[in-house]
Amino acid sequence: MSTLDDPALKPWHLRISFQLFDANGQPAEVGTIEEWWQSASSYKTVYTSPSYTATLMQTLGTYYESRDAGSPPYLLDLALKQVLHPMPSRREVDDFKPEQQTQKFGKIPLECIMLSQDIHVR
Repeated sequence: MSTLDDPALKPWHLRISFQLFDANGQPAEVGTIEEWWQSASSYKTVYTSPSYTATLMQTLGTYYESRDAGSPPYLLDLALKQVLHPMPSRREVDDFKPEQQTQKFGKIPLECIMLSQDIHVR
């Protein structure tokens, strides 16, 4: 319902710019994640940063990755997943009620959907 990799969607290209911070909250590195998506079995993802650079691709049922790519770092993988799937699945939120709120991000007001759940104490 709110996912970018839905089979009903037409092919798309996405570019995410990110900045990571160290444990002290100081900027550590910047980079990009790009994905070209045609279907769940046909896509290409390119990670570019000082600590991890890789190309991952699946086409015609075969998976390819650049040499020594390994798995993407947790935070980069999480960032991509949160953009592709910004909301939990329907079964994960059956007991939740969506509420629209305006939240400021710096000086920019953003319309956000919050999920709330009534808590019943016995």
